[in-house]
Amino acid sequence: MKTQMFELNVRVLIYREEGDFVAHALEFDLLGYGKTKAEAMSALEAVIKTHLEFCFEQGLAESAISPAPEEFFERWEKAQKKSFVDALEDGDRCDSLKCRAAIIALDPNDLAKLADQARKMKGRKVAGKPKFEPVLCG
Repeated sequence: MKTQMFELNVRVLIYREEGDFVAHALEFDLLGYGKTKAEAMSALEAVIKTHLEFCFEQGLAESAISPAPEEFFERWEKAQKKSFVDALEDGDRCDSLKCRAAIIALDPNDLAKLADQARKMKGRKVAGKPKFEPVLCG
């Protein structure tokens, strides 16, 4: 079993497109959409996690980071500078997103071991806390 933990700071440009908010992760050129800024950011976080999981599972680490076109970085810089002067209501807004992605990759041997353990544990009562607890990010 192989586990990787990542903690990323991602520049996010938030803008309106056809009535919806778009959260654009510049380091990945990935987008999240929503009726509100919060919905767009939440959607973007899910897209980034899925993207990283896919790249890791497929052995495509080199493909994980694919920056947005330079014009979006320029818009982010401009929005960041402007946000110090006034709170933008309708225009571009800069933001950042901190997210953690835990990726666990199981090979066929690991899966077989887990299946054997599950079969052995079936019907048994386990005292105390489980040995591990899943952690949801978000």
